[in-house]
Amino acid sequence: MDINAFINRTKNLIVKPEEEWKTIEAEQTKASVVFSNFVLPYLVLNFIASILGSFLFAGRILFYNPIYYGIATALTSFLVYVIVLFVTPVIIKALASSFGTEVDKDKAFKLVAYSFVPSYIIGILVGILPLLGILGILGLYSLYVLWHGFGSLLHTPEDKKVGFFIVSILIIIGEYLILGFILGAILLGLIAGSFYMM
Repeated sequence: MDINAFINRTKNLIVKPEEEWKTIEAEQTKASVVFSNFVLPYLVLNFIASILGSFLFAGRILFYNPIYYGIATALTSFLVYVIVLFVTPVIIKALASSFGTEVDKDKAFKLVAYSFVPSYIIGILVGILPLLGILGILGLYSLYVLWHGFGSLLHTPEDKKVGFFIVSILIIIGEYLILGFILGAILLGLIAGSFYMM
């Protein structure tokens, strides 16, 4: 993993996403490499941040043992991220032709994975400091990055870009809500539910 490349990609996607998408398009990187070298480090940091934040703050506001609560919530977040990252590109690829767009699985994965950069960063900050949860709204900047991806990476026709963008957002939101609810309930019950603070 190239740390400088990691930092520069993160910075450029936030500061100048339209230009960075063009750079990404010119690369021949496989989805597996993007996941292992770019996405996975962010997910691990989110996982650690969530556990630390729960350990430091959850005990003050919840009846769960903060350590087990932190593990449950961190694992839920990690699994939801991973599932969404791998399922959404498949759906986007399947829908692409309906919106006049040609896209392979690697490009579809890059669109989703790189668009989540602002969410990754905010997730780490809020994970460590849950009391700053209001900052989570800044993660919506991911939508701005995603929007430019449809134009600069996928080259979706202008007259169909809005539709493709909205459908993709609805899919992502739906996945997060459903997976978060189901996995959260299961993992919180299995991991944290048996360890209430007395």
